[in-house]
Amino acid sequence: MDIYHYTKNLLLVTVYTCSLLTITFLAGAQSKIDFKGRILDRETNKPLSFVSIGIPRSGTGVVTNEFGEFIYHVPQNFEYDKIQISLLGYKKVQINVADIKSGELTLIKLEPEIQMLNEITVKVIPAVDIVSKAIRNIRKNYPNNTALFYSYYRDYLKEIGSDDYINLLEAAVIIEDRGFNNEDYEQSKIKLEQIRYNSGFVTDSLLNPGYDGKIKRVPYTKMKASNELALLRFQDPIRNHSRGVFSWVYVFDYDFIPGHNFDYESIIADDTSKIFVINFDKYISRSSDSTTREYWVEGKIYIRSNNYAILKFNYTVTCKLPGYTGKFYDLKLEYKNLEGKYYLNYLSMCNYFEYKHDAKSNPQQYYQYRELFINKIVNSHFKSLKYREIINIRSSLMKNQVPVQKGFWESYNYPSNLKLIE
Repeated sequence: MDIYHYTKNLLLVTVYTCSLLTITFLAGAQSKIDFKGRILDRETNKPLSFVSIGIPRSGTGVVTNEFGEFIYHVPQNFEYDKIQISLLGYKKVQINVADIKSGELTLIKLEPEIQMLNEITVKVIPAVDIVSKAIRNIRKNYPNNTALFYSYYRDYLKEIGSDDYINLLEAAVIIEDRGFNNEDYEQSKIKLEQIRYNSGFVTDSLLNPGYDGKIKRVPYTKMKASNELALLRFQDPIRNHSRGVFSWVYVFDYDFIPGHNFDYESIIADDTSKIFVINFDKYISRSSDSTTREYWVEGKIYIRSNNYAILKFNYTVTCKLPGYTGKFYDLKLEYKNLEGKYYLNYLSMCNYFEYKHDAKSNPQQYYQYRELFINKIVNSHFKSLKYREIINIRSSLMKNQVPVQKGFWESYNYPSNLKLIE
């Protein structure tokens, strides 16, 4: 054997292999792009929350937090696509992925969309008729097929009068929803990928138990629940339109319209059609035992004109109760179009509650926040979740533990608190 030629060939093969590995490594490194930024209203310079950032073709995205902040981890193989930034009521912005400097802060200002009121439409078609048609079209506009939702969930507390987070729990979950023809609460499956308490905020384990109507309670309601995620999903009046949800929506199909007053706010010009923006309100007074409780409902519903799909729904209740005046609960949700059907984009709910350390102590007053953001939707060619992976939706989320994946949150899309505004 010619040792010289053997060694030379081996050296060439080694160099060639190392070169391939280097190229592959660099390509992998280049494909990891972190789009980091903050979004403001161009006219007011105020931060915009619930802005959607993502590549539509990839089915992935993220939503800004309350400070307008976000980090979007661009998925591999989409380096030559455009990222779309959108919020109903504002003009969409598109940015080439190739123009992004990974990890650098980008300040983006959205311009309010020109809004108008068509006098002919307003005079001929009452706002309540638009809402009625949208409710009738729910079964047509929303998916009946099974889909997987890769989602970020968090819940946390704030004591009344304070902005400090308490017990900030974060979870990455996969939700298998069998579609609007099937019951959500009973038939949807939830798998827990990762869960953690955010150590950057105060923790008070005494406040963790679910609502029992006594120690931890929402006054003048019958709320009893242990799993905050399941409770949040059940309150979605679009997904659960044929079932009773929170007061005073109740059964969305039948109770929502008779119980509220409706009026046009504006009509937004969109890319393919127009969007009706309709305000609604309601006043409720309850008297018993020489006390009076008052509630004021204010809300807004966004409905696309060409198919009457409900895109966005906000429902806020303020109250005057014995011992408390302020926000009672507040729900926000948005659905987005994917291949002609509308899937959940985010769901958020805040409610007032009282906590008593014992039967004789005065109640402490808190807000409970629950938020679910959909990062990715897979509506075909996937394996169903296995039953051994499914969590019990009737028990606290913290009772379900999973092995910790090191570095998981560093590449996961979620509206983290980046503290960019300090």
